[in-house]
Amino acid sequence: MGVLKFYQWISERYPCLSEVVREFQLPEFDNLYLDMNGIIHVCSHPEDNNPHFRITKEKIFAAITYYLEFLFRMIKPQKVCFIAVDGVAPKAKMNHQRGNSFRKAREAEELEKRAREKGEVLPTEKRFNPSCIKPGTEFMVQLQEQLKYFVVKKVSQDPLWKGVRVYLSGHETPGEGEHKIMDFIRTERADPNYDPNTRHCLYGLDADLIMLGLATHEPHFSLLREEVRFEGKSKQRSSKRPQTPEETTFQLLHLSLFREYLDIEFSDLKGRLKEFEYNLENVIDDWVLMGFLVGNDFIPHLPNLHINQDALPLLWKTYIEVLPECGGYINNGGKLNLERFEKYLTALSKFDFETLSEQAGDIKRFQGKKAGASAEQSEVLSAARKLGKNQQKSVERLHAGNQFALNTLNREEVKDEELGNELIPRLDDYSEDQDTEDYSEEDILDDEFRRHKRHYYMTKLEYKNVTPEVLRDQAEGYVRGIQWILLYYYQGVQSWSWFYPHHYAPYMSDVKDFVNMDLTFDIGTPFNPFEQLMAVLPVASKELLPVPYQNLMTNATSPVIEFYPLDFETDLNGKQKDWEAVVLITFIDERRLLEAIRSVCDLLTPDEKARNSHGPHLLYEYVEEPGEPYPSILPEAFPDIAINHARLTKVHQDDHHIDPARLKMGILPGARLDVFFPGFPTLRHIPHRAELSKEGVKVFQANSRGFNTMLHIKASESVPSIDQIAQEYLGREIYVSWPHLYEAKVVAVCDDKYSFSQVNDGAKGSKPKIHSDTSDDNMTNIWYKEKDTIAERYHDRLGVVIGQTHILLRALPMTGRKYILGSHGRTTMEKQFGVHPVAFALQATVKDIAVHEPGFCQFTTLSEYMPEKAEVFMLGWPHYGCQGEVLDTDMQSGHVRINLSILEEPSLAHIVNNMKDFDIQYVSAFVGAQKLGISSNLLSRLTGTIFVTVGCEEVAKEQMNPYRINVGLNLKFTTRQEEVPGYTRLQDGKWAYSFKCVDTLRDYMKKFPDMFDIISKSDRKQNDFYENEVIPESSGYKLKNVQEYVKGLECTNVKTQKAGADIMAEGVIKALLEETDKTVEVNKKRQKRVKMQVKPHLLYRPIVTSGSLIPDSSTEYQLFDRVVNTRQGFSVPFGLRGTIVGIYPAEVEVNTVYGVIFDEDFAGGISIRNSTSRGYRMPPSALLNLTHGERKNGARPSTVVKMPAEQMQGQIHRQNQASSDLRYTDAWGGKSGVNRGNQSQGHQRNQGYHDNRAGNNSGQRGHQTSNTEYDRQNRGGYHQQQGQQQGQQYGRQLETHVSKAHQGGVFNGGNIAPKIVAPRLSKVLAKNGGHGGGVQGVRQTQAANTQRQNQNNSAANTEFEGMWKQSSMPPEGSETDKQGTSLSHAAAILTTVPSPVPQNMGGQSPEPGTKIDVQSLFSQASRSDRPVSVWDLHRVTRKQKPQKNRKGSASLESSSKLEEEKIAKEDKPSVLDSSNKDSKFSVSTSENVSQDLAGGSAHGTVDSSKGGPKNLPKEKTTPPITTGSSSKKPKRRLATNFGNMQ
Repeated sequence: MGVLKFYQWISERYPCLSEVVREFQLPEFDNLYLDMNGIIHVCSHPEDNNPHFRITKEKIFAAITYYLEFLFRMIKPQKVCFIAVDGVAPKAKMNHQRGNSFRKAREAEELEKRAREKGEVLPTEKRFNPSCIKPGTEFMVQLQEQLKYFVVKKVSQDPLWKGVRVYLSGHETPGEGEHKIMDFIRTERADPNYDPNTRHCLYGLDADLIMLGLATHEPHFSLLREEVRFEGKSKQRSSKRPQTPEETTFQLLHLSLFREYLDIEFSDLKGRLKEFEYNLENVIDDWVLMGFLVGNDFIPHLPNLHINQDALPLLWKTYIEVLPECGGYINNGGKLNLERFEKYLTALSKFDFETLSEQAGDIKRFQGKKAGASAEQSEVLSAARKLGKNQQKSVERLHAGNQFALNTLNREEVKDEELGNELIPRLDDYSEDQDTEDYSEEDILDDEFRRHKRHYYMTKLEYKNVTPEVLRDQAEGYVRGIQWILLYYYQGVQSWSWFYPHHYAPYMSDVKDFVNMDLTFDIGTPFNPFEQLMAVLPVASKELLPVPYQNLMTNATSPVIEFYPLDFETDLNGKQKDWEAVVLITFIDERRLLEAIRSVCDLLTPDEKARNSHGPHLLYEYVEEPGEPYPSILPEAFPDIAINHARLTKVHQDDHHIDPARLKMGILPGARLDVFFPGFPTLRHIPHRAELSKEGVKVFQANSRGFNTMLHIKASESVPSIDQIAQEYLGREIYVSWPHLYEAKVVAVCDDKYSFSQVNDGAKGSKPKIHSDTSDDNMTNIWYKEKDTIAERYHDRLGVVIGQTHILLRALPMTGRKYILGSHGRTTMEKQFGVHPVAFALQATVKDIAVHEPGFCQFTTLSEYMPEKAEVFMLGWPHYGCQGEVLDTDMQSGHVRINLSILEEPSLAHIVNNMKDFDIQYVSAFVGAQKLGISSNLLSRLTGTIFVTVGCEEVAKEQMNPYRINVGLNLKFTTRQEEVPGYTRLQDGKWAYSFKCVDTLRDYMKKFPDMFDIISKSDRKQNDFYENEVIPESSGYKLKNVQEYVKGLECTNVKTQKAGADIMAEGVIKALLEETDKTVEVNKKRQKRVKMQVKPHLLYRPIVTSGSLIPDSSTEYQLFDRVVNTRQGFSVPFGLRGTIVGIYPAEVEVNTVYGVIFDEDFAGGISIRNSTSRGYRMPPSALLNLTHGERKNGARPSTVVKMPAEQMQGQIHRQNQASSDLRYTDAWGGKSGVNRGNQSQGHQRNQGYHDNRAGNNSGQRGHQTSNTEYDRQNRGGYHQQQGQQQGQQYGRQLETHVSKAHQGGVFNGGNIAPKIVAPRLSKVLAKNGGHGGGVQGVRQTQAANTQRQNQNNSAANTEFEGMWKQSSMPPEGSETDKQGTSLSHAAAILTTVPSPVPQNMGGQSPEPGTKIDVQSLFSQASRSDRPVSVWDLHRVTRKQKPQKNRKGSASLESSSKLEEEKIAKEDKPSVLDSSNKDSKFSVSTSENVSQDLAGGSAHGTVDSSKGGPKNLPKEKTTPPITTGSSSKKPKRRLATNFGNMQ
């Protein structure tokens, strides 16, 4: 059947049927079935329309096995994986295969012919021939060996494959792949121990899998396939297949939901059936039968029954009308009830006559005795004469719906006169004086209908005379075909040799009088592989056969030479696509073919004879005892398997063919239809009604034109009280997003006036209390927008009308389950929920339902959870992210002893700090146009689309579909918000162009100057031209030359990306590869291992049940972050390290993908920005961020990536968007946005530098001791050691940019932290206070680090107190009072002191010029009996009023500049003497005086207008400290942003 049409039509009629999913968004399945032929075809010839495409056998095998690996990893079957490759098919399918092979061979020849005519030079290597994907070819033999190797490897090495029965049914096992799967399911169902609630997933691309799945009557069955996009044959970049399966969007078609939709579709039967009961299982069986009438791979469709012309609703409507009179159902488990089927076809046959009647009425052919040809016929005939025989197909396509007018257009033997006369009533036979009133219009129609059918059988089916015997033969042949297919679907192959012997089906009105026919079949035997190849291959593919067989196809004296025509006709037969056309070639005579083959079979070699035989299914299971090593057929690409744990069992084909008496039909006893299985949607639980209407539901990429089954949720009788709903729902776990239900935890309940949330009073063991807030105007507007968005999505995408929404629930979706270690070494699994709440309409959620909860908890004790030799990663510090293995566990202490591998890390500082030398520069459209000497408008058009129609306007207008060529470069897509990296960039809604793009356009314009000169002078608003308009004859080139030039440009092969995605430039990646290669070589020569004893919560063990959980939930990603792959069974090797080079944000945060360049090449790696095959796009659930671990533990500041301001703004915009949902929760719950705002920083980049790892690595080496008991509380010794190393790096300075969303504190306003310019630090302090001052001053955000300080330093109540406490001890050698604090120390701590904001200012920033007078504070530091505390600073700043007189400040700035000049001349750093009593400082919070150190300003501003000690001695002060020579200006400034401090 038309695969895409059926799938599209059924999905639009039942909008909830298909669900778009990605990896880790899938339910749990028991059995996975893989119909391999779709995978093989896609991986071996993905570019059929490209005559230049070539691919090696090794790449094909690697792509196929990797796709297999991905699908297995995505589904994670618990019991069975059945891999099915097409074997020899029944002869009924061979005719379909034969037609496809001949048609595709001709298309391939024409494609190459057209390329050569254009002057294209094709590669010398042969193109891959898709016909070799058939049993018995050398390619399939090698593929089978590679699949066996792959399965053995995965079963032996991959933990996911252990415990799963893996069946490999290869090409040598007869049967189509999907039907071998059905045989297996039927065999399993017949087993007494079979679980009737088994959850099935079948991957495949054929639409008939829907019918096969429904025919099993398994209630938990889903079909998996790639997302289907119905956008025509687009040749744009966006239509290219994703580089990795992880990037592929998949669709799950839920047959469990399909069953309920069918129940709705045929619900009218429930009130009509009197003699027998309504049974959904029987209705489904009859529905499968009706689907066969629109055609499939075994029999043609009945005339005029086309899916896109609503044939299916016609079949169903007739069924509902006829079934009550039939006395029972038509299809009984595959057995056709002939009497009931004849009644159904008799009623359906009225459609034939009605179709002719409608067409007759339209063309008014009966207005007189001798009516001429109708206007429509005249138009058709005129067009046919004008265009000639070569364009008859186009006319037929135009009038495809008019079967009667066009059924002979493709028959050359029919003349125009005969065609016209045959289609009109032949009333010439009647005399003119005969009373024509005796012949009614119905009589005339009936007469014409008989004549038309006679003509159909004579021309289409090539009968010389249409006799009753012919019609009876047609009827019985068609009914026999229906019965064969039913038995094939429900019981397996009933006859290997039967086939339908015609290209066309009879009219429904002629399928009658078959009640007493005999419907038995002879099972026969399947063809051998070479026999099938001889039956289906054209001469163009003869090299796939042994030489003796090739002679039978080409030798003129061959007894079967007529089976292999070199030319043949096709007939669209009412269809619209060429691939749907009927291929008019002769059918194979089995007897003659086998006789011819027997005459040469003795000439086969032993290897060829082995290829020409059948084989069993192969069952692989994991066993502990290793077997013999398994060799590889391609050892250069795939190494031998030294340790083989896969046990092989051969299963004979007949073992899966059971006696029909043992088959179990329908729903099995014990199937729990009343229980919700997570991941399998259902229409139960919420009262609703269904209505069929045209609502334009957008299931795919455009609004549907047909009818949609709209589900209307019934409103409750009374509006619920929000107080009552809050009591019932808050804190509870419910199921949301009906009908695709999934679990979520309610955190807020709100309407347009109030919002309710839970708050904790802080007391241990106390229950949370419900807190209510009155919504302000802003929150009310948000509420209404969310309400409308939810309703629109339900209506426009799912075909659900949810009605009036009064209450919204905000809930956290469940993300997976996590093992929690309790007392006495016991482990339990707890549900984990996301951090971003999502709004749901109350009426579309359910609670208190029966849910199937499988036994998730695999491990109950610590020793089970952390067994010996288990692979783990360190989450503690040091060695964060290092990989190791478990040595043993101590059940008494609850500790785990591990052996860690410590690797050196590359130093990327010089790359980060010099990114401008590698990055791509972009210019505005105005600048780019100036460089090219053209207008900005023309630049925009050249980088977009400019269509030129081939030929001249007069000729093109006569054509139905004139050929157009886009001479634009397609470098930007504004509507889709996509850009071409390296060429275009969307910045603040405006396009920018790289110099590379400008150069490409300049060369393009120089190549074809005449064309662009004409286009630039054109005043057309639309980008549509004709070839003769833009390319003069004198130009010396044609439009095809322009097309070939554009195709050859480098930019045409660059994949687009979403605008705003962060990706490194090619130059940066090249430098990165050079640096990481050096580190890899070092690690190969020297790798250290450390044994440690740690608490289990500091270890991350990758396990299957973790789902989409992120190893470290606090992780933030930035470019240049170092990461490690933590996922087993992945294409990227387990434990391989890499660097973040791209961030691809998604609408849903968990779907964000990170581009990673790994340190080594690996099989399956992709090229990112022209890198080697070591790139991959990774989900966050598969990564541990090593750099984040350093930032998290204070060993590294935030990495800075220099970027244009426009890109930084786009990044901040994405952060704000990502955190929007979180803000709502913060506002409801009364929580500080600062405390949680940092969690929503998707990929924040802060201004700073990338720290050199050399010192850090040496610190780790000094701290690696054997059998060290480590915990988060044991950081002191390490930090003391780290302080010495960090003190050497202390001169590096950092400015942290925090987005306003995270500075604000509260959703709508909050305190804004000003920047504080730090005073100079004494050399002594810089030397000895490494960890105390400067490192603590380097902060990414106030919110995150406040929380981390509370965790890591129990002695400090706040981050600021912790900073002060660490810095309160005077440095060694400083001059202080006995009980006081040194001035230099007090100055240093000012870098961490925030400026308070008066309470009456709300979220506003302090007035410009507000200053902190710290003179009294410094005086107190010299005189006080106690050390100065952070609260003294707070008190002083509260007293200080804003200073509006700037005169003193300005004068001091001049003084400061003089001092800087003096220091620069001396070029000699000195110590700021802390014993000097005459020093005075004033630190300003005004951003107007916060200047970049690189600009030469002082660290602070000394206000001479203030009072203070006089006679300041002329001491040498420390110049701004730089990371390089003191003569160079520093590149960074030291400033810290803080939030509130009450």
